[in-house]
Amino acid sequence: MERAFGQRSASRLLNSPPRVLSSDELERLSSLIAARIGERHETAAASEDPAPASPVRTPENVEALEVGGRLIDAAVSSKTWTDREAMELRRIMERMTAEDSLALQKRLAVAVNNKEVRLNAHMVF
Repeated sequence: MERAFGQRSASRLLNSPPRVLSSDELERLSSLIAARIGERHETAAASEDPAPASPVRTPENVEALEVGGRLIDAAVSSKTWTDREAMELRRIMERMTAEDSLALQKRLAVAVNNKEVRLNAHMVF
């Protein structure tokens, strides 16, 4: 997948000082993120080991998932995702199960790819 985005481009973006990304760079980045999420899902589904049982969600996990969902809903409503939202989602994801965190990341990536949300951020999550 790095061939589609470009290994040098990805390294340059990750190692350079923060800046506003061009529309083309944002589009390529969101496509890369969605592809990586898909690859993880496909790899997990293709493994021979049975999937572990879903962890029991605590009230804190449930609340974090709801707050994260509202954050993404607000981004879709405003059609923009900023560093502030990215930092808040990162903080919220610390209280989620890994499964819920991945689901929210995928939901955001789909919204970006469907052009429902425009990235105005240096980081996505």
